[in-house]
Amino acid sequence: MSKSRRSFLKTVTAASVVSTIGNAAVFSQAYATQISNRYNTVTTDNLPSPGNTLGIVGDEVTSKFYSVSSDQTVFKYMANGYLTWALALSQQRLRIASNQAAPGATVKDSFYAQVEACIANGVTDIICMGGQNDLRQNTTLSDLQTAWTRVIARASAGAQRVWWLTQTPLNVSAPNATPAIRNTIAQLNTWILSQATTYPNVVVIDVTTPVAKTAQDNAMAWIDTYSADNVTPINVGAFYIGQAIAAKWTAAISNQFELATDPQDDIVGDPRSVNIVHNSLFTEGLGIASFDTLAGGSGYPAAGFDLVFNGGSGTGGAIAKAVVTNGVVTGMNIINPGSYTEAPSVSFEKGGGSGAAATLKLGPAGYANLNTSNITTLEDHPEGHGKLAKLTVAFPNYQYKGGFRYAYSMNRDIIKHIGPKDVFSVRCEIRRDPVADKLAAAGPAVQIYKGSLGRYYYSCGISADDKPLPSTVQFSAVFQTPPATVDNYSAVDLLLHVANDQSFATGTTGTVKVGRFSCLVQPSVTYTRAQKGIVNFHPGHYLNVYADWGYGHFASQDGFETGTATGGSPVTDTTAAWRGIEHPWYWKDLEPTKGDYKLDGIKNWLDALRNYKNKDGTPVAKYLLVYLLTDSYTRPAANSFPQYILEDPEYEGGVYQHNNGQGWKTRYDNPCIQDRLIALAQKIAETFDSDSVFEGFRIDETAPGDTLAQVLTDYNKAKNKNVTLTDYVEGQVRIAVEMNKAFKRSLFTIGYNYVADQKDTRLARMLVQAGVGMGAVDIVQIEPTLAGQYMSYDIIKSTSRFVPSLAHFDSLNYMSNGNVVQNVATVTDFAATRLHASHISWYRQWPSNLPNNYKQLVDYFNAKKTQSEWQSATGCTDGLNTVPPESIS
Repeated sequence: MSKSRRSFLKTVTAASVVSTIGNAAVFSQAYATQISNRYNTVTTDNLPSPGNTLGIVGDEVTSKFYSVSSDQTVFKYMANGYLTWALALSQQRLRIASNQAAPGATVKDSFYAQVEACIANGVTDIICMGGQNDLRQNTTLSDLQTAWTRVIARASAGAQRVWWLTQTPLNVSAPNATPAIRNTIAQLNTWILSQATTYPNVVVIDVTTPVAKTAQDNAMAWIDTYSADNVTPINVGAFYIGQAIAAKWTAAISNQFELATDPQDDIVGDPRSVNIVHNSLFTEGLGIASFDTLAGGSGYPAAGFDLVFNGGSGTGGAIAKAVVTNGVVTGMNIINPGSYTEAPSVSFEKGGGSGAAATLKLGPAGYANLNTSNITTLEDHPEGHGKLAKLTVAFPNYQYKGGFRYAYSMNRDIIKHIGPKDVFSVRCEIRRDPVADKLAAAGPAVQIYKGSLGRYYYSCGISADDKPLPSTVQFSAVFQTPPATVDNYSAVDLLLHVANDQSFATGTTGTVKVGRFSCLVQPSVTYTRAQKGIVNFHPGHYLNVYADWGYGHFASQDGFETGTATGGSPVTDTTAAWRGIEHPWYWKDLEPTKGDYKLDGIKNWLDALRNYKNKDGTPVAKYLLVYLLTDSYTRPAANSFPQYILEDPEYEGGVYQHNNGQGWKTRYDNPCIQDRLIALAQKIAETFDSDSVFEGFRIDETAPGDTLAQVLTDYNKAKNKNVTLTDYVEGQVRIAVEMNKAFKRSLFTIGYNYVADQKDTRLARMLVQAGVGMGAVDIVQIEPTLAGQYMSYDIIKSTSRFVPSLAHFDSLNYMSNGNVVQNVATVTDFAATRLHASHISWYRQWPSNLPNNYKQLVDYFNAKKTQSEWQSATGCTDGLNTVPPESIS
């Protein structure tokens, strides 16, 4: 096992990416399902329709729904914006695609251009309100009606649906709000309502009646407390306007934006999905909540360690780390509470100390790390969508600025699933029963930060003028944060923002019911599944021989029959367990000079395996896996890479040093290097892909080694560039995707373990969309960083029904990690159940001074089955996965 895989996580740092954020589009739930179900139709430049999109036309009454701080760090959909409520109360039936509303805009001079901009953005729907600014600037009612007619006619011609709102009132104290102007607003609204049948695709909505009254001067005015500035609404007025709009949208538009309720539509149930549902926030029912009893023991590491959960009833899945103080276990950090009806047992075996023992308490799984004393009830969702948690929030005096923080919530899940240029948005279902409290706003919020720097995204932001919602207000809403990008920030927290209207409100409460959260990602890169023919697929055990071995070396020092080798020193036993050979070739061996391919070694192995017969003359089918090495590990670069890669200027050195200076890795971020590797694979596929003995092609691991972050930092400084860890990863993906396309009849896999930018599931999503196989580069049954929160084994298992899973048992795996001897007798079952692997390639670690090596493996295989059993149709697969995944079926 190369040291690069062990030390990477200690040295990698996030690289800088320059990106901007605007009011960008976010995919609808329907689109997430579309990708999940039909990802082979998705391409980077021809994405399916994202559904119903909204263009916004208006003045300050409309534009105030969206607020951005002057330093571009706080982005809010505001509770005093009627569109915030219209979208939430309609369950997000429309997606904002073009926001043109601006303070001071007039129908006469601004709205036509706003409509044109919306149409240019391809929106399906346009919403518009305005006229008060025209009237306050002395535009006559007749001229205003003419302007509106021109605007609505253009909107009707350019959009599928137009939502034309009546004008909200002006109070007597508003600037230039004479009684005549205020009465003219009433006349304008009467005319707008009369236009309801003029255009077949225009719907007129009366949003004035719910918020207006007749003032003492007999002119129209805001209902008391519904407006603070006499012109625009506060949150209460905005709620009633939004409610009127939502009623029309709900009746006319199908719900393409509902919250995910299908467990397959998330990154665990379906790794192709762009929706994140599976983490500690989203689990329904009961999960581990805390220790019920605890004896802390002694001698445990201060950094904590992974806890092991066994048994219990339910689907399981709990992940947690022990919290240790002065060697004593004092608590646990719950990463995923799992789902249980009966508590599991907990083991402290990975901690290295002694004496710790505990029992576990179950609690509401969807609300781990929240102070559950705030959850007064946990009840079934009335529509059958999991659970609702009723939260009674006791506000501290700063609560209107913050919210309840889910301490470990989506940090890891968001960071590893979203690229720097991807756009994402979080949504949450909020319900409110009629109740007298101080609730002014509620909804999810996102904090993205790195060190002391942060950006904040609120789905329902509070303002100083907002008031508690009336006790009669009852709603079921889906709030959604403004679109966000991660950029080079290193952490993401999710909050439930529950706000009141007071600066000093200690002792007051707000009550809401919280349903499912979900996070939907708009990827910056997507791929199409490679089209394959009938693919060679012969599961079983393969022997990984040495890079300098020809078939003659193998035939004299090893073999495909149970017995003893005829040559070699020392004399070794042989086994009939091998279904075939995995042979590694260094890049230089296959392409010593640019475009000069030397493939005779592959051909010779194929011919020898094709003609193989047992000693008694019985032919037995054997197959070849080709392993392309683009990491020298411990060899000099000149012995491993073509000279032109190291010397020609377009490749900029081609490689970088790693593994404590012992080895060299390829600079996958360089497009010219990508092109050369793709060309090599295409040549190999052109030559051998149709050969029935050619089982497949594997490329090196995703792990970047222990120096890449510093290499890129130094490179960027010297070259005045901005190459990132994500560029390196996307280079690996491009290579794998294009190579995979070339192998129409052969398996193709990339070694999947650590990921340079730590966006594990994002990489997996792209590979699986493209149909690229993902293989474990080590089989280590006790390795916590591979099976724990870094999840490479979990991800490989989840992707295995879509793409091939071929596992590699490396040289040091015999000793596992940390000089603990691994039991080879349990490796096959582990690979089959934990990785759903169809093939295992075993490194020939012999001769060796290790206490556990290839000899023990051969002895185990020979004791397990006879030669005839190994060479039978069923015995040769030895319990490994024999069902071809979707990408090659």
